[in-house]
Amino acid sequence: MKRLLVLLSIVYCLLFIVLFAPAKVVERIVARVNNEVIFQNELEDYIRIVRSQTGLEKQGSEVKKKILDQMIEEKILLQETEKEMIEVTDDEVKTAFQNLKDKFPTKEDFNKELIKQGLTVIELQDSLRKQLRILKLIEKNVKRKIQVTGKEVREYYLQHKGEIKRSEEEAKDDIRSLVFDRKFTDTFTKWMKKLKENAVVEIKL
Repeated sequence: MKRLLVLLSIVYCLLFIVLFAPAKVVERIVARVNNEVIFQNELEDYIRIVRSQTGLEKQGSEVKKKILDQMIEEKILLQETEKEMIEVTDDEVKTAFQNLKDKFPTKEDFNKELIKQGLTVIELQDSLRKQLRILKLIEKNVKRKIQVTGKEVREYYLQHKGEIKRSEEEAKDDIRSLVFDRKFTDTFTKWMKKLKENAVVEIKL
């Protein structure tokens, strides 16, 4: 689940990246993912946003490589949504947009953030659509395939009874969630690994 949250936080960062950067004479390519590329300026934007949202202060090639790997995973996931024809309705985008907008105290604060990040409403909605497609893809290929049985809940309770200090009945919902999270992390990691193995990736850092 931690891996998924990291991934989703990186996907969320897309909401604040300028999607259409000004054209340059030469754009350095830092990675190829199947038939798509990631440019140096996209990586730099990504790093800047991750720093601003997470407080990350570390610099250097290792940090850059880690963030690029996350961008590659995201690119692979978006390509997979195309293969599986994952669609998101306009109403779903509108709801997600409104939910995001509601996080700001006022409409003016929201608009100021858009201006600060160099985004238009249309670009933001496009990023939201991509995020929702990825979430639907994960729901279909990972989450729906996980089940937690009563036997697994009981086994976990018996193994950790001393730590839980509650009756099985009182703790069963929390245990079920914990076991689900562990299964989710394992299933997601294996699924993502398979997607990456099937992708043609070339890194040019």
